[in-house]
Amino acid sequence: MRGLTVLAIVGMTCLAESAPGAMCPAIEDSARRTAFIEAEKSPPGNRGAWERLRRDLGAYPLFPYVELAGLRVKWPHVAAADVEKFLSRHEGEPVTFRLKRRWLHLLADRREWRKFLALYSGGTSVDLQCHHARAMLETGDESGAFAAAQRLWMSGKSQPKACDPVFAVWLKSDRFAATLAWERIGLAMARGNVRLARYLERFLDPDDRPLAGAWRKVHENPRRVGTMRLRGHPSRVEEILAHGLERLARRDPDGAARTLGTVEARVGLGAPARARVARRIGLAFASQHDPNAVDWLWRVDSAHADLHMQRWRIAAAVLHSRWNEVIDGIASMPDKERDRERWRYWGARALEVTGQVDEARREFESLAQERDYYGFLAADRLERPYRFNHRPLDVADETAERVAAMPALKRALEFLQLDRRIDARREWNALVQVLDDEELKAASWIAQCRNWHGRAILTIARTPERDDLDLRFPVLYRGIVESASSRRKLAPATVYAFIRQESAFMPDARSPAGALGLMQIMPRTGRMLMRTTGRKLRSRKQLLVPDLNVDLGTLYIRSLLSKMDENLVLAMASYNAGPHRVRGWLPSEGEVEAAAWIDNIPFTETRRYVRRVLAYSAIYEHHLGRQPTRLNQRMPPVPARANL
Repeated sequence: MRGLTVLAIVGMTCLAESAPGAMCPAIEDSARRTAFIEAEKSPPGNRGAWERLRRDLGAYPLFPYVELAGLRVKWPHVAAADVEKFLSRHEGEPVTFRLKRRWLHLLADRREWRKFLALYSGGTSVDLQCHHARAMLETGDESGAFAAAQRLWMSGKSQPKACDPVFAVWLKSDRFAATLAWERIGLAMARGNVRLARYLERFLDPDDRPLAGAWRKVHENPRRVGTMRLRGHPSRVEEILAHGLERLARRDPDGAARTLGTVEARVGLGAPARARVARRIGLAFASQHDPNAVDWLWRVDSAHADLHMQRWRIAAAVLHSRWNEVIDGIASMPDKERDRERWRYWGARALEVTGQVDEARREFESLAQERDYYGFLAADRLERPYRFNHRPLDVADETAERVAAMPALKRALEFLQLDRRIDARREWNALVQVLDDEELKAASWIAQCRNWHGRAILTIARTPERDDLDLRFPVLYRGIVESASSRRKLAPATVYAFIRQESAFMPDARSPAGALGLMQIMPRTGRMLMRTTGRKLRSRKQLLVPDLNVDLGTLYIRSLLSKMDENLVLAMASYNAGPHRVRGWLPSEGEVEAAAWIDNIPFTETRRYVRRVLAYSAIYEHHLGRQPTRLNQRMPPVPARANL
């Protein structure tokens, strides 16, 4: 077993930069890599030279991409037989993903609907789903086409023009009913898409059009809901009133609570609508840390209490020390949810406060065996050492050999060698979808020994295996991290915790919002930070350089600590959500226990972020050979807004 011995594996070789003695998949011959780059850039050019390259690269892992380059050069006049042969030969491989989409679009442009249907396998873009519906219509499958048209039409956002031909036929058929238009208006209004809702009014029965107009007015000014006199189908009137009250609650939960009473007295609401509104009012109060949240959330009966609301019911009760409600709320949760560390911890706290000390201690002792945020908090309650439970990954040699021989893994590692990380990740991500847990462990180990730590971390997270701290919490860029930490007077373990959470050590990480690099610096923030040090950010690409990225990330942490009175919890929350938002989440008066405040952060992402970075800080201190700082020492009380 790999965790115990090092055995030579056929087709593998030792990499000097990997863990001592580890055997990793061999690196391809550099001459073939050079030939691949030449072949991919210049197909087919000189036909004789091209064919020689093809022959030389026949067994090269990335040869399919050479073939793909040859097809692209002939586009859009490429022969159908060549494309279909290529797609068949490489079915399910990332090399075909974009080509298949492009080919389907070309078949739709050519109106080759039967070929389109033969190739289309579902999913993909809405454009292609629209083409699929039209393909069925054009080939005589009216029933299938109309069913697809209805699915596509029932959306709260406008659909692409590719849908228009099949929509036009379906809307004139007896399969369309005006009630569907009302349902779609509801979807549009839920998304705030007033423009689409206005367009859809033309498909309503004449008697419903005034109600739809009133709905738009309520959406634009929800305070009107308390005075508007609506006439029409009772269920539709109720839907509009509930929409207005929910929308008002987001802005003004006090006003929504008063208006609900007025509406109830004048019109009345059914139990589901009343629960909907009470839930929204309670959640709005909770987001403002208002003690009214507990009472409003408890107004929602169990038949209408979804899990999201149940979680907030308990979190709000914790914040306002309503410990009996904490106990009752946890007891009412589904078994699987109740057993989560979060609720076990707060349940134990509630038992402790209500005098059930022995039972609370038993729960704390059980939790304190775990290596996570709530386990560390439980250990703090008991004044016990943290348990880190490190256990090296145990991978069978035959499994490692089998995974290393997989073509997809070879392609991923070769793209990594070429520094084409997006292509490498695309191949890797497709591979891990089809591996079992033991193969995932082997793949994670291989990624680690090839210094692809981001993939190693994310891959092992797909398995129940959590105890190899060397793999899950690598100590990388040590010189850079320690130097930057020293300049900013930060603990290196804290900086490592930020990097681990932000990017999992992927230096080229890019978030959907545009954040870049190891510490996920937004370009605007990067420019601002550079100006404070007398430098200029010439290009966003600079933020992908680890040295500069960590320098700016630690400078940003230091600036946030200065703004937040050196409160590390508030600085962590600000790093994720922004200091302006965090100031808005502070209590209006008095100070609050940090753990209770963290569990009442309105953003789910930020709540998880702060808990993880705190836990990772303790893990990295242990990993760096230092005595871990207790979480309760890192988590001073959260001050009132006016006192910050």
